[in-house]
Amino acid sequence: MSEARTLGVNGLIYLAATLVARGVPFILMVVYANVLPPDEYGLVGTIMVTVGIVSVYVGLRPDIYVIKHYHQDEGAFGDHIAALYQILATTFLVIIALLVLGHALLPVPREVALGFAAAVAVLSLGRGLQLIPDSLLMSSGRSLQYAISQLVLAVGYLAVSLPLVYWLRSWEAMAVGNFVVWCAGAGVSTALAAGLFGFHGLRSLARLRPQRLREAFGFLFPLTFHVIGFALVNAIDRFILMDMQGVAAVGAYTAAYTLGLVLGVAHDALLKAWNPYFFRRVTSEGVSLRRMLAPQSLYALASVVSALVYGYAASHAFEFMYPAAYANAAAVVPVVCLAYGLEGVRKIFCGQLYVFSRMKTLASMSLLAALANIVLNVLWIPQFGIMGAAYATLAAFAFMATAVIFFSIYLSHAAARLPDPSQASGAPAGDA
Repeated sequence: MSEARTLGVNGLIYLAATLVARGVPFILMVVYANVLPPDEYGLVGTIMVTVGIVSVYVGLRPDIYVIKHYHQDEGAFGDHIAALYQILATTFLVIIALLVLGHALLPVPREVALGFAAAVAVLSLGRGLQLIPDSLLMSSGRSLQYAISQLVLAVGYLAVSLPLVYWLRSWEAMAVGNFVVWCAGAGVSTALAAGLFGFHGLRSLARLRPQRLREAFGFLFPLTFHVIGFALVNAIDRFILMDMQGVAAVGAYTAAYTLGLVLGVAHDALLKAWNPYFFRRVTSEGVSLRRMLAPQSLYALASVVSALVYGYAASHAFEFMYPAAYANAAAVVPVVCLAYGLEGVRKIFCGQLYVFSRMKTLASMSLLAALANIVLNVLWIPQFGIMGAAYATLAAFAFMATAVIFFSIYLSHAAARLPDPSQASGAPAGDA
């Protein structure tokens, strides 16, 4: 099979698997909006975005580290995997202690704060348990096995989370159901990965190797600032909305925002196939970074155009998908869709920064965007309501996309070839 065909097939498999695994929760969010009262639905949206932030530090998002060492350290790969599970356990204990002790500071109603804090920590653990074996599958190009693990998640949402929410009608039911589903998905991914890699890591879990722990922590912790900045851009508007407009406003905004997330899911899936291709071309085949700008630019153009078209269609579909209580949120949809179209532009151009290990530059962009997002939310929400939050999100994504494009073009023209192919080994194959 040709390289281009392999890229296309893997891209379609990853896209289909990701759309199924995330599409089912998306549909369920629409169902939950019709089942739960706005206050409960607002807490569902809040807990999910909070988990998106906290899960960065429960396990330190080790996918990049897995990809880095998959090909480099075959003999010691089991020790690296063991170190990641040990970090996952340690960070979980630290995070749950901090959340429980500081639950009164969380921007949720005081009567649910303690349970909310515990649920966030436990759900973040479920995410961490799933990410390590999923990263193993992606690193080896096992797209079909990865698709199986995602199908398990989709079935689990329908068989566990939906009945619990429909029966108990509460955000707690959603939290319990999702935790069970994520643990089941982690179990299936681990079984598939263990069979492929000769039980790498599982045999080493009982061995404590301080050198590997220091190496993994030293590599992963700095990268969390980029991830946390990006997560804040996605999440901080809910907290400011809750403080200024109430939980019901968060529910309406979450309903509209969820439609825009479809584009983000599609970009993440396609990048799982694109990034390995990109780094193989510039490292193994010696293709200049300037030549890679052409396909990146075409992808960027397609991303913006598809966002405009999809946003227009989704804003009209929104009126038929959600009850009348959410009608004022329809105008949010095209703005958020355009924001995620620009986010797709940023992600496709990130390769040059990873090639030259410009992680601090990327983290600075994300943190600056998060700071600007906070300021704009505070300024615009009192004036425009939930539309102010949407405008702030669009501005933050536009800033990140513009900054990454500028640096990528600069780096591409600064060197015709990659000076040291090993620099690209830490580049992610999935979310960036």
